[in-house]
Amino acid sequence: MLSGSPNLKKDLRSIRENGEPEIHERVDLRAWTALGVGGLADLLIRCRSADGLQRALDVLATHGQSWLVLGAGSRLVPPDRGLRVPVLNLSGSLGLWELDLDGAIAGGGANLAQLCRSAQRTGLSGAEELLNTASSVGGGVHGATTGEMNLAPVLDWVELARPGRTIKRVQLPDRRGSRKVIDLDLGREVVVRARLQLVEDRSPSL
Repeated sequence: MLSGSPNLKKDLRSIRENGEPEIHERVDLRAWTALGVGGLADLLIRCRSADGLQRALDVLATHGQSWLVLGAGSRLVPPDRGLRVPVLNLSGSLGLWELDLDGAIAGGGANLAQLCRSAQRTGLSGAEELLNTASSVGGGVHGATTGEMNLAPVLDWVELARPGRTIKRVQLPDRRGSRKVIDLDLGREVVVRARLQLVEDRSPSL
């Protein structure tokens, strides 16, 4: 089944609440990726909340569809010929983060490098290696499962969405000071939120 099939688009529009999920067709992906490359996406579904994301996943699963997830700072390199598979864009509350005294809670679509720079400016350390990362938080979690990204040492917990299930939170073991990958089989699950466990920067001021 093609991503732009009329029945799929009709069903996605039928679940809209408070303006989401937004349905966009024939989207130029160059404006949506960090590298500014790629062709057209047949269908882009913009989700601004966990509820909107869950509704979209349920409809896609009903139609037997797979998907790609696109967040801020994504390293996705789509082909010039375009994408037929639906693209999920995580924005709104899923693209934001909040800092506290010892870390941050961030949406899966949040720009990971911007989050880490924000934490550094407020005196939190522990994520310096991620300051120039071209990835979303969700992409960083995926990278931490393969060792491609060194996010594992600061991940506290991850919230995941999957078709037909309620959002679940997975508590991760303390890996501060470790470079080990996280043992998490994401499969068809989408990262909704994650908590980064950071520490107060106690380096002396000059």
